[in-house]
Amino acid sequence: MNRLVHVTLVLAASLAVTMPAQAIEDVRGWRNTTWKMSESQVKRSVGALGLVVTPAAASPALPATVPFTTKVDIDGSEYDVAFYFHDDSRQLGRVQVGGQDAPREDALRRHASLLRTLTERLGAPTETDSRGSLLSMTRWTFKTTTIALNMYTDTGARGRVTQVGVTYSPTAQGGEDREKILGFGLLQLLGGFWKR
Repeated sequence: MNRLVHVTLVLAASLAVTMPAQAIEDVRGWRNTTWKMSESQVKRSVGALGLVVTPAAASPALPATVPFTTKVDIDGSEYDVAFYFHDDSRQLGRVQVGGQDAPREDALRRHASLLRTLTERLGAPTETDSRGSLLSMTRWTFKTTTIALNMYTDTGARGRVTQVGVTYSPTAQGGEDREKILGFGLLQLLGGFWKR
């Protein structure tokens, strides 16, 4: 009997070491927000995190569907956070973290930091795509939320400016809808380049 207990304990210990931690089953939104929250609900939720909510300044880079923003610190870098609301229902439809122009070296550092932080928190990405050194997209897809880490370098800009951002959006049920949502998020991230 002692030998059986010993074998069982050794087997259990070796399985515990080789099995990865349980993956996150779902992400319901960005931090403590959830999709379809009203503007006032999002303001309260973000304020409860101790973050300052500021009215979005009139800007061609931010559409009217972004009534307010906040800032967050991730791994020693500050990021702007924009909350996009649907025009008709005024419910939360997308959250964009980052997306500001940065020198290439700083953007590479930020991208590596965000990738490490998201992977530690969410597990391995669902999908990764890279188009050389100019474009990188990494996605985590959950039942409720799709998170996309994007990095884009504008080769036409003086100094090769790069943007890094994370888009949180509701996971679409159909593959075609999902690609439209993720593509739209990437276009919004890159939008600042086209307005120069």
